[in-house]
Order: sequence, then C-alpha cells, then structure tokens
Amino acid sequence: MREKYPNLQIVGTDEQGEKTIYEADFNKPTILLVGNEKLGLSAAYKTLADSMIKIPMQGSASSLNVAVATSIVLAEIRRQRLT
Repeated sequence: MREKYPNLQIVGTDEQGEKTIYEADFNKPTILLVGNEKLGLSAAYKTLADSMIKIPMQGSASSLNVAVATSIVLAEIRRQRLT
C-alpha cells in the first residue's frame, strides 16, 4: 500500500501519544485509527501507526467516548486543511 500511496500516513490515538492533535500534521492523506474508551487501540494497530497522538485534556478524566474523540480529531484535521 505504501508503494501506491507514498504520502499516506497512519495516525493512531492514545492518551499516551507522543504528540497532541495540534502538533500533528494532517495536511497529507491520513488513515485515522481510534480505539474504544476502555481498551484503546490494540498493540497490533499501535505498531501499524506511523505516529500516535493524544487529545490534550485537563482534570481527572483519562479518556473520552470514542465518537467524541473522533469528532475532535476530525475537526482538527478539517481546521488544518482549510488554513
């Protein structure tokens, strides 16, 4: 797949991600991997990802509902691509 789509990136989400969603570059084709709020992504999907990102959060919550988390990341992808 990488040969056919050399600019493609695979980005996973995790509360321990190395970058925040605001530090990630979403201006190239992206496959977004989002795990559920209890277990997150499997080890296999984390290995497949080129990078792992997190949504910065304050307070005691450590995770978001998967639909909410996905919506937040998709909104950031759209924001970056429109600017």
